[in-house]
Amino acid sequence: MKKHIVSILVLSLGMSPLGLCSVLQTPTLENPVNVAPRASITASSVYYDLIELGTQRLVDGVTSPEWYNSWQAQGRYWVSVGAPGGGYWVEPTLPEWLIFDLQSDYTLSSLSFFNTLNYPYLDTGTKEFNVQISSDGVNYSIPQITGQLEWQNQTYQDFFFDNPVSARYVQINLISAYIGGVQNYNRVGLNEVQIIAVPEPSSLSLLALGGVVVALGRRRRN
Repeated sequence: MKKHIVSILVLSLGMSPLGLCSVLQTPTLENPVNVAPRASITASSVYYDLIELGTQRLVDGVTSPEWYNSWQAQGRYWVSVGAPGGGYWVEPTLPEWLIFDLQSDYTLSSLSFFNTLNYPYLDTGTKEFNVQISSDGVNYSIPQITGQLEWQNQTYQDFFFDNPVSARYVQINLISAYIGGVQNYNRVGLNEVQIIAVPEPSSLSLLALGGVVVALGRRRRN
C-alpha cells in the first residue's frame, strides 16, 4: 500500500506542470508559451510619447499592414523617437533598446519578431539586432542572439538560443535600421515580439521520474 502511495505522489509531482497548464499556461513540451504579453516593457524612447505607438503595441497580436495614410492603422506598432528634427535622408540615432520584464524567471528557447510594414516609406524597419538576458535587471549577459530582420516581411521571423536559458529580463538592442525610399523620419520600430518559454529542466526531470515509477509498478504487477 505504501509503495502505491509513493508512486501516486511522485507521478502527481511529475505531472503538476501539465495540470497547471490550463490555469496558468505553464509551458510544456507540447505547448510552449509566449510570455511576452505578461511583461512590463520599457524602451529607450517612444515617438512623441504617443500611447498609439507605445511599447504595449509590441504584444497586442496585431500584424496588419500599417498604411502611412491611416493614423489609426499606424498605431499598431512601437516606434522610437529618432534624432531631434528627423527629416529627409537622415541617419537614425541608434542603437535603440527594449527591455521586457517578464515578472518571473522563465526558461526561454526563442524569440520571434514581426517587422514594421509602414508602406511606402522605409522609415521604421529594424535591420540588425541582438538580444541580452538578465535575472536581476542589472547584470546582462553578452548577446545571446544576433540577427537581421527582413524588410517588410509579412511573417514572423524566429531566432533561437543555442540552448534554453533562464531569465526574467530580455533586452533587445536595435543596432541598425532600413533607410531609403521616399522619406526618412529618422526612427526605428517593431510590429510584434514573441518570447517563447519552455519547461524548466526540473519539471522535465519530475515527468521522467513519474514515468519510471509507473513503469516499475506495472512490471511488478506483471
